[in-house]
Amino acid sequence: MIYDIILRVINKFPKNTNFAGGYVQQYMSREAQKAIIEEFNMRLSDQALGAIMMALQKSILTQTDVTESLRCINFTLDENEQLVATNPPNFEVPEGFLSESPDHATSGSD
Repeated sequence: MIYDIILRVINKFPKNTNFAGGYVQQYMSREAQKAIIEEFNMRLSDQALGAIMMALQKSILTQTDVTESLRCINFTLDENEQLVATNPPNFEVPEGFLSESPDHATSGSD
């Protein structure tokens, strides 16, 4: 894929171009870099955003570092060229964690 991008940049030049020239090499390098960045520009899908938010919520709930959860998530591209998590984090809320008790009463708009 990267070779195809570089080949497209090279093919923009006339056939008699001297590629040994410093200016041509710099120009080709900049154009190839721009083309590669444009080709590999990706966005997160709503599902991937949800997976990242779940990792954050899990780390808050378990009071652990979120980076390990994020490192474990694998992403692929979907048909819309958006990243999708193939293994989103999952966790269970401990029994009684969300039950209301007198010492954990909410106030205000909670």
